[in-house]
Amino acid sequence: MATMVYTFIVAHSSQKLAQLKKLRTVSTFAHTEEQARKNFPGMPLVLQARTHARREGGVA
Repeated sequence: MATMVYTFIVAHSSQKLAQLKKLRTVSTFAHTEEQARKNFPGMPLVLQARTHARREGGVA
């Protein structure tokens, strides 16, 4: 299973981006979105992007 980089916007799913005064993002390495979310317990997160983590000398 490939390691991915998950990037989340810190916001409730019911919020619109225009409502946010400050856009905050957090990122983490994980194999699944569920594992990534566990790295930020209690934080309201909206998935922004999921990309392959790169290894030295190539792509994972």
